[in-house]
Amino acid sequence: MHAVSNMSMEPIKVELSWSPEQVAAGQKVVFEALVTQDGQPVDDAKEVLFEVVNNNDKGQKFEFTGESSGDGIYKAEGTMEAEGEFTVTSHVSARTQHSMPSKKLVVQP
Repeated sequence: MHAVSNMSMEPIKVELSWSPEQVAAGQKVVFEALVTQDGQPVDDAKEVLFEVVNNNDKGQKFEFTGESSGDGIYKAEGTMEAEGEFTVTSHVSARTQHSMPSKKLVVQP
């Protein structure tokens, strides 16, 4: 059997970031995931979700749904109400694959 020709076996890559890079409590943040495969943008992701968990209180969790803005970029906006250390995980489902990179976010008072 042959695989569908437009389905690459190359894994999807997700670059997670946010702006502004330095976040203060009460500030609006734009979370961004750049999704690529074989160096090309992926604009057909089934799901992009940004999960933000407070590292000192795992019960304090926020989720923001990413929307495509083209060129493989998915964005979601949210406000970080409290200071502290958080883990941001982007859950990306695209082309029969799932990727969940995480990064630490420190929210200043």
